[in-house]
Amino acid sequence: MRLGGSMLRGKKKNSKIILISSVALLTCAAVGGYFLLQPGQNQSVVVNNKVDSKTVQEAVDEAKKKSLVLSGEVAPNNSSKVKIDPSKGEVKEVFVKNGDTVTQGQPLFSYVTSQELTAQSAQYDAQAKSNSISTAQSNASIKWETYNRKLANLNSLREKYNANNDESLLDQIKSAEDEVAQSLSDANSADNEVKNAQIEAEKAQATAQTESDRMKYDTVTADTAGTITSMNEDLPTQSKAKKEEENFIEIMDKSKTFVKGNVSEFDREKLQVGQKVEVVDRKNPKKKWTGTVTQVGTLTADAAANGNKQQQENPNQAKYPYKVELDQAENMPLIGSHTYVNVIENAPEAGKVVVNKSYVFTENGKSYVWKVENKKIKKQEVKTKALKGSLVEITEGLKMEDSISSVKDGMKEGMEVGADVKA
Repeated sequence: MRLGGSMLRGKKKNSKIILISSVALLTCAAVGGYFLLQPGQNQSVVVNNKVDSKTVQEAVDEAKKKSLVLSGEVAPNNSSKVKIDPSKGEVKEVFVKNGDTVTQGQPLFSYVTSQELTAQSAQYDAQAKSNSISTAQSNASIKWETYNRKLANLNSLREKYNANNDESLLDQIKSAEDEVAQSLSDANSADNEVKNAQIEAEKAQATAQTESDRMKYDTVTADTAGTITSMNEDLPTQSKAKKEEENFIEIMDKSKTFVKGNVSEFDREKLQVGQKVEVVDRKNPKKKWTGTVTQVGTLTADAAANGNKQQQENPNQAKYPYKVELDQAENMPLIGSHTYVNVIENAPEAGKVVVNKSYVFTENGKSYVWKVENKKIKKQEVKTKALKGSLVEITEGLKMEDSISSVKDGMKEGMEVGADVKA
């Protein structure tokens, strides 16, 4: 029995030794692996020494140093929403359609009112009064012709009398004098009628102008220039409540495009008017635009919107409005879409190729990059302009859509992307 017990204890002891040894071996292997994989060790498993490939645009983006990222919303230069006022009556005529470009003050639509009839009546009266001037002038002309004829007859009789002293002419002269006096009175009265007609015509024309001006209240005009981006064509036939609630016409001025948003009080000093920024579509980060900060508010966003009534969602963090004007591009972002605004410390001007110096090497006084074509690299001569820090501008030799590889010792023409580079 003692012998069996000793043997059992011996087996257990050996099992412990084996277990300890196994753990030790695994630990050593792990430690060894750890040291093998340590950074700085000259091991091929950790050194990326392969031919890579990036588009020039990606290399440009890689070189940018972002100091601040903001959220924003795309907005037009100006916009206007026009409603139907049921109190003015029903819509009579619509002068525009969706997609039309309009100028400020251009008629959009008119209401059915009695003012048009009133204005027409006033215009007819003004025309009639104007015609009466001509009638009065014609009558006055006749009256003066009559006066001149009778005056000539009187003068003729007086000459005959003076020449012959014929007293039989005295009665004729007396009668002629009476006729001349009467005709002069008639002519002067006719002149007064002309003056009165002119006064009445001026009054009627003023009334017609007033009534015509009142018609303008029956015609709604565009208060901003732009393009009609939306028109609810069925709204004129809808209920009063619908007309009061919904917009009839929306006009947008897209001559300039902005991104608007808010910046916190902690980041406000990082944003300066005139600063270049990069705008990125929130849904599709590949869509990017450039722009310039045109406004950094001095009032909080709520204060600016509510007449200095500050009411923050977070009372411990104020937010200030900012505005960015986008540079014009072929495909501008959609109005109302949401974006990220990257404030870049070293933002290049739009279209300029600014990359890290690691993409450029020199040979015999000339500058080159490794250009990737058909998944193989080749030397591409470029012209460069030195910039501050680790950046360089490539002024000639590359386009944004080209692909390049970062420079590594041992690279040769014809190497394929993904191939190992041996220094």
